[in-house]
Amino acid sequence: AVVSSSGINAEYGYGGWKAACIGHNHASAVSLLKQEYKEDGCSVKEALLLAVKVLSKTLDINKLTSEKIQIATLTRSGDRTVIKVLNGDETSKLITEYEAEAKRLEEEKKGASGSKA
Repeated sequence: AVVSSSGINAEYGYGGWKAACIGHNHASAVSLLKQEYKEDGCSVKEALLLAVKVLSKTLDINKLTSEKIQIATLTRSGDRTVIKVLNGDETSKLITEYEAEAKRLEEEKKGASGSKA
């Protein structure tokens, strides 16, 4: 999954895209990004967590781990593109943050549906 706030990408050319997905389950990933991506943009941290969410829901693995995925950011600094590949600890921290948030939302959902009974 590639989440971007720019319409310029060296591989895909110039266009109005906000995100792109390739590979197995790409249609599900694109659908999830269309639902979740905020049109007014997002921070790098929010984009990273969204990427983890998309990977979690579309990869054919039981549990995301830093050994199974690799995440990198591309940012602009002046006229240069800076590529930063997250290390295993940084990736694990993102996965843990995503899982905690997903669990919290699931518990809220269960609590809301349980209170209606």
